[in-house]
Amino acid sequence: MKNPFTWFLGFAVVALAVIVLLMTRTNAALRVAIQERDEMIASRAAEVGLGTGDTVDPLELFSPAGEPGTLAFGPEPALVLLVSTGCDACDLAVPAWESLIAEGLPGVTVVCLDMTAREPSELTPKSAVFDVVGVGDPAWLHEIPVTPSVLVIGPDARVAGAWYGLRAARRTAEMRAVLDDILNGG
Repeated sequence: MKNPFTWFLGFAVVALAVIVLLMTRTNAALRVAIQERDEMIASRAAEVGLGTGDTVDPLELFSPAGEPGTLAFGPEPALVLLVSTGCDACDLAVPAWESLIAEGLPGVTVVCLDMTAREPSELTPKSAVFDVVGVGDPAWLHEIPVTPSVLVIGPDARVAGAWYGLRAARRTAEMRAVLDDILNGG
């Protein structure tokens, strides 16, 4: 007769293998469900949010130092990144945006707006790579249904591209293509 410890150890290894297999399947199913949910949120947001061709008014901004300013869109395109304080998805999006910006966006104004800040003291810049970080309250900001969001604004102050939710982090190649098209006169 074999040692009982050997039997127990064999049983434990098989049981752990079964548990790992079940957890792997569950994890894969959860990842698919989360991705589907994110896509649904982004699709619904795109239906109600600003869309291609919508016009945006200038932004009244405050810098992190509290200095007021105005950003009128044009003559160069702008990449407007919209975040909110306490937004975990925003924290995930910023590194993707930083990579896009680090690749170089000559001729593009990069703006990051904290949608929840109403005074300069409330600003929580998530990165130092943005040209402008501030708060503002033009009417069109109320048409941003979810953060993170990205708008590409053309020189004519019209939305050339809009991405909402985690799409705003995952579709940087599309953003670059829209910006390149604008910069190349398309």
